[in-house]
Amino acid sequence: MRYPGTPARPSRPVHLGRALVALVALLGLATVATGCSEGGAEGPTEVHPEVETPYDEAVRLSLEAVPDSDLVRVALDHTDGRQPVWRAKVANPDGTAHVVALKATTGDLVRKSVPGAVPPVSEGTLTRLEEAQLVPEEAARQVTKPDFGKVTLIEIGAHEGRPVWFVEVTSVEEDQVRRSAVDAVTGEVLGGSPVPADPGHHREH
Repeated sequence: MRYPGTPARPSRPVHLGRALVALVALLGLATVATGCSEGGAEGPTEVHPEVETPYDEAVRLSLEAVPDSDLVRVALDHTDGRQPVWRAKVANPDGTAHVVALKATTGDLVRKSVPGAVPPVSEGTLTRLEEAQLVPEEAARQVTKPDFGKVTLIEIGAHEGRPVWFVEVTSVEEDQVRRSAVDAVTGEVLGGSPVPADPGHHREH
């Protein structure tokens, strides 16, 4: 509404306004296209997204499946597009070994070996398990923070005569895998190095 006596304002041609809108839209598209060409497609933000059951849950379920047992090894298998599986080896105090396989997607039990079907663990392994003061999850925390990645293997071993937990962490960057040794008594990280990201290298034969 205009008040009486107020001179009319010259109207802006409609076609000029439409042209400005079109120009802005074209500039926006050009910016998006430039961003895509410079940055490229975004890479994965999570390693092994199909694995919904983390390693610590796999450890817990494996120990529950075999009462009065300790973890010797747990590793992620079949990360090459097939159904991912956690394979764990646990041992009773007398050295009896058991292999437990769990679906890495749901945590459901796939199979559990019968007593005697797996060779017993060595006396050295039993000694290391007895000497270890850190549980596997505590050792893994030493090498997964503040870096991002998923634990794909953890096993008891020895370094210069001391019990250690070997931990492998897979990161998003080109599926890089880093293997570290954590003193199972003090929690000290003794070192680490990259290892080949071979989908089958975790498999025990």
